Amino acid sequence: MGDVFKEQLVKRQPSTKDYILKTLIGLGFIAVTAALIYVSQNLGFVLVPVLLFMFFNPYGRFNIEYEYVFTNGDLDIDCIANKSKRRNVLSVDVRSVELMTRIGNGDYSGTFAKAQVTRDFSGGKGKENTFIFLVQYEGKKTKVIFEPNEKMLAAIKIYMDKKRIITI
Repeated sequence: MGDVFKEQLVKRQPSTKDYILKTLIGLGFIAVTAALIYVSQNLGFVLVPVLLFMFFNPYGRFNIEYEYVFTNGDLDIDCIANKSKRRNVLSVDVRSVELMTRIGNGDYSGTFAKAQVTRDFSGGKGKENTFIFLVQYEGKKTKVIFEPNEKMLAAIKIYMDKKRIITI
């Protein structure tokens, strides 16, 4: 069997919490800027660029993409913030996955309830191609949510035991 390499990019959709935090950051900026200008006009106007950076630098954390890279049985998931900062958030050998199924399949909810940690690397909208798997990761039973496309899913199936992958 030849080498298998698949990659996929999934953009996380902003949640209600993200919109609320963005609004609070904007309101905080306005309040602090107004207070500084009120206290000392000269100092307030000088610090506005610094405040802009301090308040709006965290905005990059709301623009998240996940890159799935599958290479010969190894699934690596990277988190890309603001299309510039990349960090690896998960690396697993799919042969160590205990069970994988579509997220809406309630037949296995008891099995997934035993997970100690839940990691969501999906787009956040729970589409029909959203899958969930259970794996021992960093010493803990971890439930991982992700959205593989059909090509990625086909590549994963090659390396997984058919008894552990339920795609109904």
